[in-house]
Formats: sequence, structure tokens, C-alpha cells
Amino acid sequence: MSAEKKNNEVVLVTLEQPCTACLIACRLTEEIIEKVRKRDGDFPFRIIRLKHIREIKDVEGLEVEKFPAVIIDGEQVTAGTFPNPEMLKYYIYGEES
Repeated sequence: MSAEKKNNEVVLVTLEQPCTACLIACRLTEEIIEKVRKRDGDFPFRIIRLKHIREIKDVEGLEVEKFPAVIIDGEQVTAGTFPNPEMLKYYIYGEES
């Protein structure tokens, strides 16, 4: 039985001018998030692009300063890596596959 969908917002945090590795990881993370949205149902999603590293203090839920970072419902779930689609699904919907 499927758990009721939560209304959690997914936030992808990155730098406005990331290094090449961070840019690749960010694009892959965005693709993974969009794939989960398309496959499992829509949820709020936005991207925060920081102009300067000093802006991290303004991002609610950001604890580890590695990018890209994924924050779901105010809790950071990744730092500098791309998420597994099933992990995202678990954090967003509270479901295990």
C-alpha cells in the first residue's frame, strides 16, 4: 500500500558559477529530480543558485557546504553527490520500494 504523498518542497542548492565537476553533478541531480517528478508525481521543486559562498547562511536547512546540495522539507539529504532516485522517493513520499 502506498503512503499518502507529502507536500514537501525539494530544493537544489548550487553555486551560480560552479566548477566543472559541480556543474556536472548539479545537472545530473536536476535530471534525477525531474525523473522522479515525472515518474512518481509532481512536487514543489526549485533551484537556488548562490552568487557567493557567504550566502549559504541564508539557505534554510543547509548544513554541509558541499554542492550540489538537496534539501527536502528543510532537511539536507545530500552534499556534493547526486541522489539515488529511490532515496529521493523515500524522503519525498515516505515510501520504500
